[in-house]
Amino acid sequence: MMASLPTGGAIRLVYLLLSNGSPSTRSISRVGPRAPETSAVDFLLCERLNGRRPTPIRDLFTMAVKLNALISDSYIDISQYRDQHFRGYRYEQEKLLKQSHTLYVGNLSFYTTEEQVHEMFSKSGDVKRIIIGLDKVKKTACGFCFVEYYTRADAEHAMRFVNGTRLDDRIIRTDWDAGFKEGRQYGRGKSGGQVRDEYRQDYDPARGGYGFSL
Repeated sequence: MMASLPTGGAIRLVYLLLSNGSPSTRSISRVGPRAPETSAVDFLLCERLNGRRPTPIRDLFTMAVKLNALISDSYIDISQYRDQHFRGYRYEQEKLLKQSHTLYVGNLSFYTTEEQVHEMFSKSGDVKRIIIGLDKVKKTACGFCFVEYYTRADAEHAMRFVNGTRLDDRIIRTDWDAGFKEGRQYGRGKSGGQVRDEYRQDYDPARGGYGFSL
């Protein structure tokens, strides 16, 4: 007979995972005995206190996966993009991205001002500084910026609520940045602006017209 659980109504999931992701029977003696014919994944490690029969662990594992999907916050996940110009080891870059207070903001109009960026992003928290991206030749805005917050929490709010919204009549995108370094404010394209604008084939009046390589 299993020991009753301390709270009413809720399911308490008690299991260990092996390295391959399957439930383990280690330390199950602390929960209750197991019949010889019962497999590890069928072993009942928890019970409902509302009178219903215990739930097999394989069903609980499925429930846990579904619940995790429901509560996961994909808006603040780190994307697959990595700055190839990062100076350091990959693990250092990953660590910085997970701790960063800085966001990269792309698809801005060349005419969007720092004041407009601040007005939008300050709604998510206290902004420490904004660095507008510049054409390295003309020293004029070229459609991106960095927004640095004082805290990670405020940066996460911006990732949730600002990414994909409209600023200056354009849908902007945000991504985590490992941290601004002097020199990164300049475009990396051959013409001085962003690489994406050199190969763009459509006409975009807010980003200099046609692609510069045409």
